Amino acid sequence: TRSGRVTGVQTCALPIYGVNPKKMLNRFVEMAETGEVHYLIIGFSPVAQNRFKIVDISDEWDVVMQLGILTQCRLKLTLEEYT
Repeated sequence: TRSGRVTGVQTCALPIYGVNPKKMLNRFVEMAETGEVHYLIIGFSPVAQNRFKIVDISDEWDVVMQLGILTQCRLKLTLEEYT
């Protein structure tokens, strides 16, 4: 779009073995709260010349084990191109 906001819904499952889902979730939340900007890389290539920032984030905890250990979650991100 002209505003640079990414619209529409894209679903992408990224099982990354050996990565703690809770730590990854916390990192994405931190990036959204601080307004960090990064290149969006898909298939080894940047999606645009400019970087993107997370303007909205929501999460769903799919699998929680005993003692409240998160083993699987889903994130929904709204990205905006940073110009």
